[in-house]
Amino acid sequence: MTRSDAAAFAQRVRARESRRGGVLAPKTCRTILKSLRQSFDACPELEVNVFDRVRLPPLPDVEVAFLTRKEIDMLLAGVDLHRWGWVFGFLTLTGLRRSEFCGLRWSEVHLGDGYIDVKWRRTTAGSDVVEGAPKTRRARRRVPLDPMAARLLAARSQQRDHDRLAWGPDWCLHGDEYVWSFEDGSLPHPDRLTSEFGKFCAKIDITPCGLHGLRHTFAAAAIAAGVAPYALSRALGHSQVGFTYQVYGHLWDDGLVEELGKITQMLGTA
Repeated sequence: MTRSDAAAFAQRVRARESRRGGVLAPKTCRTILKSLRQSFDACPELEVNVFDRVRLPPLPDVEVAFLTRKEIDMLLAGVDLHRWGWVFGFLTLTGLRRSEFCGLRWSEVHLGDGYIDVKWRRTTAGSDVVEGAPKTRRARRRVPLDPMAARLLAARSQQRDHDRLAWGPDWCLHGDEYVWSFEDGSLPHPDRLTSEFGKFCAKIDITPCGLHGLRHTFAAAAIAAGVAPYALSRALGHSQVGFTYQVYGHLWDDGLVEELGKITQMLGTA
């Protein structure tokens, strides 16, 4: 295999169609090509890594959407206005991914100690629902609970017990395992949460930032509160703190004006 072969393969990866139509996302292409590069590096029989000069596709510079402080207050005050309003409040206060919340199990909830463990996820592959452990070691983490988030989970636990009694023998045992379920204990499709969030935003009259926007909202609130980058990266389950900077770096007040002012003082050009 030559470098030309590697470049041609990279071109096919960029042009490959995804399951949902269109080409693969740049981040997916980068992951595939970086994995191949690392695999060839780890092979002692190969003298030349044909993927070491393959150009990785750049990641698009996308401005993240998040709620304002006023909209956060409106969301938290309106959690009782929707059957799953408590979910949207909980996501805002924890920064969990949708897949992580859908896979949250009662065995990983520790209300007495004030934290949850993120160890499982339920997500989608096309129209199918798939389950499994988080993709990276950093994504498997312990998340401290805000007092309101703990109250929302406690209320959810009481509601689950009430629903179990009401449904009797028709109760689905999935409701005893997973935190998020229908009234009969059966499990909703993760996409249902995304569509219902749009309706919730319209009901309480806030910006429809998308369900993932609640994760961005958590990050923006943490930065405004002065949370350090590494601590935020751990809370979000990012594999590297550099990725946290890449996504949210523009929100930090890095004191650039004050720092560069030191040059003016040193040169005496004021």
